[in-house]
Amino acid sequence: MKGALVCGAQSSTLSPTLALSLAVLALVVLAIGGLGLRVLLHRRTGSRLAGEGRKPPGERADQSPVRPVRAPGGLKPSHVLASSTCIRCSANLRPGQTHCPRCHWPVLTIGNRYQVLRLLGKGGMSSVYLVRDRRISGQYLAAKEMSDATIATTEERKQAIDAFQQEAQLLARLEHANLPRVTEFLSQGDRHYLLMDCIDGETLQDLLAQRAAPFAEAEVLGWAGQLCSVLSYLHTRHPPVIFCDLKPGNIMLGRDGRLKLIDFGIARFFLQHWMASEPQRLGTPGYAPPEQYGQSQADARWDVYALGVTLHQLLTLHDPASTLFALPPVRRLNPAVSPRTQAAITQAIQPDPNHRFRSAAEMGHALGV
Repeated sequence: MKGALVCGAQSSTLSPTLALSLAVLALVVLAIGGLGLRVLLHRRTGSRLAGEGRKPPGERADQSPVRPVRAPGGLKPSHVLASSTCIRCSANLRPGQTHCPRCHWPVLTIGNRYQVLRLLGKGGMSSVYLVRDRRISGQYLAAKEMSDATIATTEERKQAIDAFQQEAQLLARLEHANLPRVTEFLSQGDRHYLLMDCIDGETLQDLLAQRAAPFAEAEVLGWAGQLCSVLSYLHTRHPPVIFCDLKPGNIMLGRDGRLKLIDFGIARFFLQHWMASEPQRLGTPGYAPPEQYGQSQADARWDVYALGVTLHQLLTLHDPASTLFALPPVRRLNPAVSPRTQAAITQAIQPDPNHRFRSAAEMGHALGV
């Protein structure tokens, strides 16, 4: 597939650490994976997002510069603020405090607008914070921070900033119910931020860890319908977007029952073929198809394979990493699953991509979702 954008590069999963009754304040902002330094898109200067000023197909009517979310978990703003913590020593902070009472670290503000309430997760070169929009009462976002202070050379620093901004441009162009929304990109000294939705929910991997029995087929098929829809949307962009790291840990289930794809990596153009100099492959063992480890061209069938493996795991609790490229039939592990669902999953996880579904839409049709 020529000109495909590939997402999911060497992602680092950030686990939410909220207390109270937030369930798990999961970050759609983790839709931003590791910061690969190979940048093949042109950088656009300034902090405004690419595509601003024109309306791509399917874009929402709301064109306000910031589209914030409500307080996480349905809590009142006062409850969230009362539970904010120092990002240095984790001491509790009270509303209005400008410095931590324990370590005297200043309460951080991003862009003179977003008050940092707490660190949600950290990995690689980036951190993620829960922030409050001080201009709009009761509105909360997740802020992904990338610091270039530790990058050795000027060229590498430029590449990292370009890559970070490129991801903001990519995500800002995508409009789908199962994808995150970028609200703003800005820089502050040697730190760069993406402001994005945060969501109250858990990853499917978190839910799997709590299970003693597989999920019901009807529930899994409901999720499959959402995943086929969002993958079909990504694969039909111009150029197509290949997610490349679909797995339960990169799928968030919100309290409203809606799934969100998280851990988008830095987008890359794959022009004609994988370059021999490509430093590393993308994906997670067990979920990535065999050809993803070779020199094949990225296409939609990579995501079809990963979706098949994910559905297999949800219906059987079988760890795909334990039997690479050789998953046992679904009904052998869970006889309650229908033959139709087993047949669709079996076709999706064929080692030979030519024997798989050609698209997520075709797979959805086979599943009846």
